[in-house]
Amino acid sequence: MNIGSDLLGAIGRLRKTETVVTERDGSRTLQDVREGKVKQSLPSSRVFKPSDFEATASASRWLPVPTAGSLGPATSSLIVFDFDCTLTSEHMFRTLRSAEGVKRLAEDPARFYSEVFGGPERLERLRTFLQALQATGATIAILSNGLYGEIDPALSNVGLRHHFWRVMGGEAQNEARVAGKAAMLARLCLQAAVADGRGFASVLFIDDDRENFPRCAPASVQGMPLTVEPARGATWRLAIEEGGGDAASPPACPAVTLVGWPTGACEGGGGLSTDDMERLARLVGSPLAAPTPIGKAAFAHVNDPTRAWEVVSARQRAVPLPTFRFTEPGAKAEGAVRFVCISDTHSHTISGPLPDGDVLLHAGDFSNTGRPEEVAAFAAWFSSQPHRRKVVIAGNHDLTLDEASYHQTHSRFGHPRRFDAAACRAMLEQAAGVEYLCDTSTVVDGVTIYGSPWQPEFGGWAFNLPRGEPCRERWRQIPAGTDVVITHGPVLGHGDLCSSGDRAGDLDLLDELQKRVRPRYHVAGHVHEGYGATTDGAITFVNASTCTLRYKPDNKPLVFDVVPQTVAVG
Repeated sequence: MNIGSDLLGAIGRLRKTETVVTERDGSRTLQDVREGKVKQSLPSSRVFKPSDFEATASASRWLPVPTAGSLGPATSSLIVFDFDCTLTSEHMFRTLRSAEGVKRLAEDPARFYSEVFGGPERLERLRTFLQALQATGATIAILSNGLYGEIDPALSNVGLRHHFWRVMGGEAQNEARVAGKAAMLARLCLQAAVADGRGFASVLFIDDDRENFPRCAPASVQGMPLTVEPARGATWRLAIEEGGGDAASPPACPAVTLVGWPTGACEGGGGLSTDDMERLARLVGSPLAAPTPIGKAAFAHVNDPTRAWEVVSARQRAVPLPTFRFTEPGAKAEGAVRFVCISDTHSHTISGPLPDGDVLLHAGDFSNTGRPEEVAAFAAWFSSQPHRRKVVIAGNHDLTLDEASYHQTHSRFGHPRRFDAAACRAMLEQAAGVEYLCDTSTVVDGVTIYGSPWQPEFGGWAFNLPRGEPCRERWRQIPAGTDVVITHGPVLGHGDLCSSGDRAGDLDLLDELQKRVRPRYHVAGHVHEGYGATTDGAITFVNASTCTLRYKPDNKPLVFDVVPQTVAVG
């Protein structure tokens, strides 16, 4: 019996019936078929589906809540600032409509922008305030009726641009065809919910014009109707307008709370005051705490990652971050290096153009079993992408890239003969513009990247190592201070939860990254159902699996920016 052929045939049948397995990395083995593990259907994690979007967007509105609200966890909160006379103390849009304003900008841009923000002292207070908000894990954005083309250079000039996930001017509202900021906020929340089924739990909206807030509950004076203007802490919830959508089956609506904070001119001042900043910082909450070091007790369960995480999670958390923040990142901050991350494409071609960026990362499993034609097709496609740097590592499915184990794996997974492993590796190494990392590093504009294909052993695939010291030996090779680490397998507790409820991540990798390497980002794949991003309070962990557990390339690339340590960020 040809086990490899039987396996590939079984995989084809499984795809047709859309069943899934519960094994730790979603890879199907003949043993899974025999043991009936393919009978469990993938539970849906989405509470809000893409098909709900248009119906919900057209029928959504903000309904006032009678009591002043509070924000949920900062990591699931969106903080949105107006620009003119909120972040700035001068109305820059109006200033630049005058000949005097244009002259000031032309003569001394640095001085002009500093004055717009209220001078050096206020700029420093604003910078400290934004850093404090960012440290909580909140997503920070700007929504203005002004022009993006004027706002973006102003922020870049004073060193504030990198604090904002997205800057939206009047152009964004026109493109979205919405009337007013409240409608734009509702649309943003719905788009975020499409990305991961949850989106943002709360929005804090800070603006100097009360007309930009949703309407509050009507009141009356001596029988005459009166609309109450929003006060600080006024709260609304996103809801479906009565009669909206199909009455028999109304569209789903994510649970989102909007908290308003009028400031600046409508409070008798010019932009956010020091008192505003202090009160808002308290409202948003404390910075994310750095993870508590992993104790020795966890390592007694190194071969049982599910139990190991039960021990580790008593001391530190894996905090989910909104997927929308990574799939729709907005314009890149000046001086930053933009990374576009994909993984586990399994010989699928991603439809449509990939997001723009400086570096395209692939975290392995670009093929099904690493046949030469699969490697060649991927190398050609990857090389053709427009990103100026393209970095890839191998994964457990890329059998021919692991020459040391290929003499055992080639027949197990259906290769009719033993292909030339060195030639397959050369296809990647010699592809134009492609950098293949295998326990090696590269540098892009001052940002260091390290890539490794290894993962704890699973099913006799490529690049498998026993848990514990064999894995740890590989992780010790990662240079301390590396900015972005790529491994095919995830760390324990972050992007490693399988549909079976088991964990698949590596305890030693988590420990090594937290204690010694301390990267800003860790990128992986391997566990398809772990797609998304989390943080431990210090490191952002990205599972960029493109394929779902059903091996459909439905997950969007995840994008993030890294500002080199050598670049002044204010």
